[in-house]
Amino acid sequence: MLRTQVVVLRYVKALIALLATALAVFAMAAVVDTKHSLGRNDHIGIALIVLCWAPIVIATVTAPARWLERQLRSEDAGHTAIAEDAELTLMETSTVRIALVGFGLAGVSIIISLLQGHLSTTARVCSIVVGVVATAGVAAAIARWGAGRTAKRLLAG
Repeated sequence: MLRTQVVVLRYVKALIALLATALAVFAMAAVVDTKHSLGRNDHIGIALIVLCWAPIVIATVTAPARWLERQLRSEDAGHTAIAEDAELTLMETSTVRIALVGFGLAGVSIIISLLQGHLSTTARVCSIVVGVVATAGVAAAIARWGAGRTAKRLLAG
């Protein structure tokens, strides 16, 4: 029975990650639609979409384990080992790693574009605002997910 619950939880996480990623891919497709080559603002647009995608996918893919833990605690469970169970958290840990790599690469891309100085004022302001908000979002999602065990979770395995 526990094995079945693990499989169902993984599928729920995968479905949530798929939905969040599909929205980001559709947004990126709108940026590149019918263009033969991408301009600077198109590259910035794609990087901004990835910056927005990362905190959303981290928050959504880690939510089912939090829901399960909250449910167990509401039923008077003194301690739950959901966060420490490698089998239950394998998919979310992998997704968080991928999101952090994408977030870092998109951030580097935006910083390089900002330093080169070839962006319009609107693109600069939008890049800075979205970058700050997305960074705060990633930090909040990681803090909520990790509960003090973030580095251990991300480096393990």
